[in-house]
Amino acid sequence: MKTVVKAIILVPIALLAILFAVANRQISTISLDPFNSETPALALSAPLFLVILLMVMLGVLIGGIAAWLAQAHVRSEARHAKADAERHRRDLQETRLELDLVHRQQAAASPRQTALVHREVA
Repeated sequence: MKTVVKAIILVPIALLAILFAVANRQISTISLDPFNSETPALALSAPLFLVILLMVMLGVLIGGIAAWLAQAHVRSEARHAKADAERHRRDLQETRLELDLVHRQQAAASPRQTALVHREVA
């Protein structure tokens, strides 16, 4: 089911990207020199669609990094909560073992009383 939904979403996006690339094949010069626009020291000549697609990908990458950095405290809290849960799980297991040992010791100390309890239950 997920692959069908992915196909329904990704195929039209891919078609739009292809149409965009075909429609914007002209070469554009991107200047990276803010002081000299006539003869820039740093310039890039590439098809317009490539420049735009690279900028979109760079934006997605920067946004992903920003989101990852912003959620650092959430990941830290999750690690601490997981460690606490594991510690509580171990404590519970130890308490259950101790309680079982106490019950066994009580049963061994008074076998007659345990037998009477079993007879009454039956």
